[in-house]
Amino acid sequence: MITSHKENAWIIDSGCSHHMTGDKSNFKHLESYDGGSVTFGSNQRKSSIIGLGSVGNQNLTISDVYLVEGLNFNLLSVSRLCDAGYYIKFDKNACYLIKASDDTLVYTGERKKNIYYLYLNHFDSGETCFSAVTTDSWLWHRRLGHVSIDSIRKLAKLNLVRGLPNHKLELENLCDACTQGKQTKNSFKSKDVVSTDKPLQLIHMDLFGPISIPSLAKKKYAYVIVDDYSRFTWVMFLKHKNEVIENFIQFCTRVENEKGLKINKIRSDHGGGNLKMQNLMNIALKRDIDMNFPLLAHHNKME
Repeated sequence: MITSHKENAWIIDSGCSHHMTGDKSNFKHLESYDGGSVTFGSNQRKSSIIGLGSVGNQNLTISDVYLVEGLNFNLLSVSRLCDAGYYIKFDKNACYLIKASDDTLVYTGERKKNIYYLYLNHFDSGETCFSAVTTDSWLWHRRLGHVSIDSIRKLAKLNLVRGLPNHKLELENLCDACTQGKQTKNSFKSKDVVSTDKPLQLIHMDLFGPISIPSLAKKKYAYVIVDDYSRFTWVMFLKHKNEVIENFIQFCTRVENEKGLKINKIRSDHGGGNLKMQNLMNIALKRDIDMNFPLLAHHNKME
């Protein structure tokens, strides 16, 4: 067994009843203390307790540590760490000191041969943001932004995240969020031919608004009408959506007189709820115009 006070190496000892060391330089705070003696090993060798204090660094403080005369090792008691609100996990390469209240990884030790050590002067506080202890594959998947399991294995293999388990990680089922996020909608096929054979046989109309920034004329709505055959488009800007009816009547009268043709059918998706369809239907009925309201949005799509 080889330890070094210079490296501030502490042995994790499940058989030790108290934290103890023989090196005064390990202490952050030390007071003289007559604590009797401690007994070591089967030979019942005894050493005197001559001090009591705390060890650690700016990130971890371990209290009630004995200074034992003639002791050549630094020993951390597992039972005392548990009493202080921590627990320790071991694997074949390292040990992890974890805060029991919130499962936060406080410290990572290492295994040398068959002994586990904590090096209290090797802790880098700047790396704590990479600390983790859970072995739940689903939690790692969510924590890393729904990254693929292959990427998580690569992080573990390259030891890029402290505490990331390097055993085999598996996701038994599909992730609902990933499945929904990767779903795509196929485009509807474009029509090869125009479905109408003359202007005004079918017109599409829509109303959008209010827009957040009005025009110079204080208009916030746009009423759009498109002829299916010619693709000719009319755009009327409105201050209020209740102006649609008046503009619709004016449009029908003007365009029918200009073209010498009659509007046969109007198709609309209800203007996103902005159009007062009952009023339009009444006007269309008087003018003998067929109104069509697709159940699906793509039915009102122009190719």
